[in-house]
Amino acid sequence: MKPVKHSKPTLRRKTDNPKDAAIYQLAGDWVSEQADSCVTLLDHFAPHNDSVGLEGAAVTHMDITGAWLLVNRVLEMQRDGQTVTLSGFDERAAHFLQQADDLRRQPVQPPPPCPTLRQVILTKADSISRSLLTSLSFLGEFWLLVGATLRHPGTFRLRAFVKQCDVAAVRAAPIVAFTSFLIAIVLAYQGSAQLQRFGAQIFSIDLVTISVLREMGVLLTAIMVAGRSGSAFAAEIGTMKLNEELDALKTTGMEPMEVLVLPRVLALTVMMPLLTFLGDMTSFVGCGLLTVSTTSTSWQLFYARLTGAVHMKDFWIGVGKAPVFGLMIALVGCYHGLSVANSAESVGRETTNAVVNAIFAVMLADALFSIVFTMIGI
Repeated sequence: MKPVKHSKPTLRRKTDNPKDAAIYQLAGDWVSEQADSCVTLLDHFAPHNDSVGLEGAAVTHMDITGAWLLVNRVLEMQRDGQTVTLSGFDERAAHFLQQADDLRRQPVQPPPPCPTLRQVILTKADSISRSLLTSLSFLGEFWLLVGATLRHPGTFRLRAFVKQCDVAAVRAAPIVAFTSFLIAIVLAYQGSAQLQRFGAQIFSIDLVTISVLREMGVLLTAIMVAGRSGSAFAAEIGTMKLNEELDALKTTGMEPMEVLVLPRVLALTVMMPLLTFLGDMTSFVGCGLLTVSTTSTSWQLFYARLTGAVHMKDFWIGVGKAPVFGLMIALVGCYHGLSVANSAESVGRETTNAVVNAIFAVMLADALFSIVFTMIGI
């Protein structure tokens, strides 16, 4: 099919009427393909008469672009005090001219004013206060549910708890073990390289094992679980809310907190110490492999140094923080899942917020633990 070839538009003076009104005749195609020609014609169209008439009977084609350009020039002439009348246009062209005139005469909405610093602060404070109240309400509802479950253990959903232990913790064991193994190798290598200058490479074992037991093991495990299980909790519950499955649960008489939140939170709280223990052991293996392969240390010497440097107090400090971190990660993930609005974008946003806020909460709690342990001398 060959493209339509449009003729050039024209604008010529036709005649003067007795009342001193100049009549101009439009012809050709006033369409978007001839927009440059239309603009040139209208730019040079400057009649000096107080009354101007435009006839469009000879216009072959006109689209919204041509109509917009013509109406724009007519309104400029009217603002200069001239009287302009349009006549002779066919029904289609008249429709476009009316649309262009309506759009051109619409008042321009001014851009919204830039908020002041005070307004920004008040808006942010209001958002934070609302989020805080919602979080406190969620925590209160959760702990009330825990109390009710302790009074009536038969209501606890054991099958859902076991499933979440498998999904959230057991399946996370390989990545936790592998990450802890690699981090221990990095710590051992860097520590050995620095202590070599003093001839104290053997003390890199003390450095790695104590730091892993007290801090790095549980912290790395918590970060990995937050990125894996915390985000999964938020995405799963958020998608269920988006699909109105939570409303369906309420309709059937089941509470989402009891069915979805409680098993996930308890599962991660119980399994975090086991994951931390696994991370600690794989860290020892990584440290031992690096130390034995790069120094003259034997496995017997490594074991002797390990048992001499490590105390049960260090082990229980790290493992004791794990349930708290697991509880925080699960609560944050479930809270953001329940905060999802009715859009897929909200699911992604709340999932991201769940990971970020869970890691932040873990870091903050770990810092508080360190301060408290230092104050009490352990």
